[in-house]
Amino acid sequence: MQMSNFGETNGIIVGPEFSRIVAEIVLCRIDKIAYERIEHENIFYKRDYEIVRSIDDIFIFTNSYHTADVIKNIYIEVCNEYKLKINESKAFVESNPFLKKHICVVKLGRILKEYFDLFEEPSSLNKPSVRRETNTFISEVRAIIIEFEKDKHSIVSFILSALENVCKGLISKSFGKIQSNEYKSYLLYKFVDLIHYVLTFSLTTQNVIKFSKLIVYITNESQIINDNSIQELIFYKTLEV
Repeated sequence: MQMSNFGETNGIIVGPEFSRIVAEIVLCRIDKIAYERIEHENIFYKRDYEIVRSIDDIFIFTNSYHTADVIKNIYIEVCNEYKLKINESKAFVESNPFLKKHICVVKLGRILKEYFDLFEEPSSLNKPSVRRETNTFISEVRAIIIEFEKDKHSIVSFILSALENVCKGLISKSFGKIQSNEYKSYLLYKFVDLIHYVLTFSLTTQNVIKFSKLIVYITNESQIINDNSIQELIFYKTLEV
């Protein structure tokens, strides 16, 4: 690994699958040391606490804030010995029942359903109503992200996944009932605006990939109706990202 990394001995190469294996070995060692030190504090596994680690995400379940704080500090101490740092910006405390995220999902599900339902009967829609409803949807998404700011990456991922799952069906169903290419173009414009706005709240790799899939589909639809202006809009929106 040192030879593959230009002689460097600090850190491991990002990307290769063997790096994941090495990282897991190191993290398992950190887990073992942490468990031993936690026991020295008279805090006992399966009685006072439970720890679940998913790759490099550590979830600590305890019966008290004090115990959680002690365990967190032990992990910080052990990680420092391996020149690893805890990302404090992603560290947070929640109390059981974990209602906040549940409420967030319920709210998202409601506004997504209300927006998607509009396109079940596209004959009842017109440009002003599409603009109004899309702006309302965007405002509600912004309000949820502000309310659950710590979960914004998950919220954006949830919305883009929902759009990815239903966008193709919504567009094909709507377009099958709409005769005017001008109106079809307008719907595509609004979809581009919507997904671009949502993405700007969380530019993670996975969210950009989901955004790109949606853009590819919208581009293909714009080519069917011979509207190059949509591709120009996509180009400028992508530059903004």
